[in-house]
Amino acid sequence: MEIIEVSQTDLAAIEGNRHRTFRVIATPLTADVILDDIQQNQRQRVIVICNTVSQAQGLFRDLDTLNFEGNLKITLLHSRFLPEHRAQKEADIKAVFSEQWQADSYCHILIATQVIEAGLNITCEIMHTELCPMNSLLQRAGRCARFKGEKGEVCVYWSIEINSENGELGERDLAEEPTEQKKSFLPYDRELCELTWQVLELDFGQKKSCFATLLREVIIINNKELG
Repeated sequence: MEIIEVSQTDLAAIEGNRHRTFRVIATPLTADVILDDIQQNQRQRVIVICNTVSQAQGLFRDLDTLNFEGNLKITLLHSRFLPEHRAQKEADIKAVFSEQWQADSYCHILIATQVIEAGLNITCEIMHTELCPMNSLLQRAGRCARFKGEKGEVCVYWSIEINSENGELGERDLAEEPTEQKKSFLPYDRELCELTWQVLELDFGQKKSCFATLLREVIIINNKELG
């Protein structure tokens, strides 16, 4: 593997006049956390990314249960939908989360898996994502404040916690693995995720950092993989 150094000039050109900040959060991501952020910051476009389909399904149910006032429009996207159903969902998502999205009386929330890491030209104000390898995290973050002039925030969580009533559903994909392999990082390699977390904590900690910094961290992870 060839490691290519990215200059500050190149980073600035990649970032343009977008502005994305990152936070590393050790406490679990829950439906309540998502809703609290929406209410406190008047969010209108939110993307949530889980590592497994069952976690996405469980979080979708949890958040739907909290939608008492009906002002949340929640969409679930993963790889297990039938092709025609998934295609329609993706078309709707591209319209709602497009560069030209229009504010309305709803907060639109997309709960998805890594299927949105490529191929969907969408954006959001805030992204909540479960920890994944740095290369995947870079792809995910590209769906937040994707277009010039936008500002966004990416929150990276160590784990996702599903409410007890949907807990069995949320852990279904994890339960398919042997007990000793059960972990919140599936389908990714545990060591690579832990290394990513160490780098994020070291360089980001409790402060907010920019997208350009994350690009440099991909180089750090790749170097460590080679070592």
